[in-house]
Amino acid sequence: MTAAAEKHTEFKLDSATKWTDPISSVCFEPGSASRNLIVSSWDCSLRVFDVHTNQQRQSFKATCPLLDCCYVDTYTAYSAGSDGHVRCVDVSSGQERVFPAGHDAPVRCILSEETTRTVVSGSWDCSIKLWDVRSRHCVRKYDSHVNRSHRCGFAWSPCGRFLAAGSEDRCSYLYDVTACTYVHKYPRFSDVVSCAAFHPLHPEVAFATNDGNLSLYSDRCRPNHHTPASKTTRGGGARTPLGPGDVPRRGGGANDSSSPHASLVGDVRYEPEQMRTAVSDLL
Repeated sequence: MTAAAEKHTEFKLDSATKWTDPISSVCFEPGSASRNLIVSSWDCSLRVFDVHTNQQRQSFKATCPLLDCCYVDTYTAYSAGSDGHVRCVDVSSGQERVFPAGHDAPVRCILSEETTRTVVSGSWDCSIKLWDVRSRHCVRKYDSHVNRSHRCGFAWSPCGRFLAAGSEDRCSYLYDVTACTYVHKYPRFSDVVSCAAFHPLHPEVAFATNDGNLSLYSDRCRPNHHTPASKTTRGGGARTPLGPGDVPRRGGGANDSSSPHASLVGDVRYEPEQMRTAVSDLL
């Protein structure tokens, strides 16, 4: 790449004041015309940048380090505080609201869902909480996983019915958002499960561990194979093929599979209407 090309593809955002501590998270506002970027930091600041004009639009100062941030819509951003509270910021007016009930430990991760306007926060108190942003009250709490010191990420399925969470007990958990317990447990990972991600179109979920292993659970066939399978990279070897009927039980209790090869729920359908119905019933 030439020097001229590099000049046009990379530039530093012009911050009014320098950060005094590490940046914890960055997030673009939703939408195809997105131009604003929010930045949270351990120096207690949440900043909004216009990436088209390279200007800092807003800066908010919290009373504690901010460990994560996210957008719900163009005008509303959320941050995760080390004091255990979730904060809502109106980007246009600069007004900040702190959710009165929080976690018992720092909030490490936060996610939002634009369609239902709900927020999910994960904390080092071993819990994930689902919040109604209108009332600023917790409507569900999920605490079967273990998370006291590592960053154990979680993901919201596109259908809105499930949360996949990593855990320090070398397992991952699949929660139904309408229940307070998990519906499936994926055991026997090689280390702390640090990341989770759902495929946006297909019933597939990926998990990553701190020792560099990556596992994919799917009900689709792998290329050049005729049986659905889950696989692990970097030393893990191929996992046992999955059956399309290997689905977790729902309603009566959790499915504690003794095998690490159980598939993702087979009845996941990524349709916005299901998301609205599942979550709106809680609010």
